[in-house]
Amino acid sequence: MGDFDKTTPAVIFKIGCYRLHHGGLALIRSLGRVGIPVYGVHEDRLAPAALSAHLIGGFIWPTTSTSADGASLLAGFASIASRLGRPAVAIATDDHGAAFLNNHAAELAPILLLPACPSGLARDLTNKATCAALSEKAGLAPLPGIVVRCPVSARELSGIRLPVVVKRTERTLLATGKRTFSTRIAHTAAQLAEILGDESGGPFEVILQEVIPGDDWLYHGYYAANSVALVSFTGRKLRSRPAHSGETAHAQAIANPELKELVEGFLKQIGYVGPVSMDLRHDARTGSYRLLDVNPRVGACFRVFQNIHGIDVARAQHLDLTGRAVPSGPQVDGRTYTVENYDLGVRRTYARSSWDWLRGLRGSSERAWLDGADLLPPVAAAAQMLLREPRPGLREAYPKFFPGLSLFGKAK
Repeated sequence: MGDFDKTTPAVIFKIGCYRLHHGGLALIRSLGRVGIPVYGVHEDRLAPAALSAHLIGGFIWPTTSTSADGASLLAGFASIASRLGRPAVAIATDDHGAAFLNNHAAELAPILLLPACPSGLARDLTNKATCAALSEKAGLAPLPGIVVRCPVSARELSGIRLPVVVKRTERTLLATGKRTFSTRIAHTAAQLAEILGDESGGPFEVILQEVIPGDDWLYHGYYAANSVALVSFTGRKLRSRPAHSGETAHAQAIANPELKELVEGFLKQIGYVGPVSMDLRHDARTGSYRLLDVNPRVGACFRVFQNIHGIDVARAQHLDLTGRAVPSGPQVDGRTYTVENYDLGVRRTYARSSWDWLRGLRGSSERAWLDGADLLPPVAAAAQMLLREPRPGLREAYPKFFPGLSLFGKAK
């Protein structure tokens, strides 16, 4: 285990209102377990992650499309810094947040500890069109596709072969703070018409890509100055939600030297610095790896990976940005990670019975929600999945907090 700086706090930050986010909770737990003081940014005091036993305190800061402009976010971080009284390591859990921190790193430098990634690179990587151009230039082939501006009727795309992968080039933050879809597979003309005719978020672009046979792989890492990989991990995405095209539901750490070398070369060539998570597909027809997505941040399922010293991507980031050495060593192979609600929802698609699902859940190395030492978040998440939203009466049962950007817990 590393020599962690337990005087420098971490702030887990996001843009948007998505309460049931296991990635933010995993960050709180991972850093909190090694004694780092962790603060979170939450919609309200009842967000499941805000109830974690590993959280020192948090900030009630609902960020929506109307409150997520640069000036408002900079003012919010200035307020956080004032309350904490010292610089903090900021870790984004979404692409919008990662791009904001990257674009405004120079302005935030006095109050936040951030990776020295070239300005604008995070935005280029989160946009699937510019990311594809970058990867192709650097020798990591993306899936071929065509860009279409929507909304448009499926009749205008009658020549598209089905099934087809539909990816928004950029996810949009709606007025409610919810995010639009990222990737879907259209199996029928009706499904394609529904996806491409969506007008809820205004005009948008999608990339239409062929569905190719093969295995889905994950890459997670943390890169220091000069694009040096301090931790570098590979594994398989075994199940996802939506099935075969969405976020990780169940994954396993599996060393893949070929993939690791390929990705490290790509990130070195583009000069990337900071945490990164990537999705790739091993093309069964050609034997090559195809880039699907790059997230310039800590991925939600990052806890499937750690090295023999217990260092994961988030811990490596905190160690590096506080001037500590990051213990190096091979990854722990065979670790599994399950997102319970995602995996439950797709069990039938993957031909698994309820008994198989329960047995697999018990055998998983780590679960996104269930943790015997941190029970309030999974209880709150389960209740909120059933209720959809917390009832006003429940909110009133908690100690009063101020609206807007306010601190709960304590600064220390």
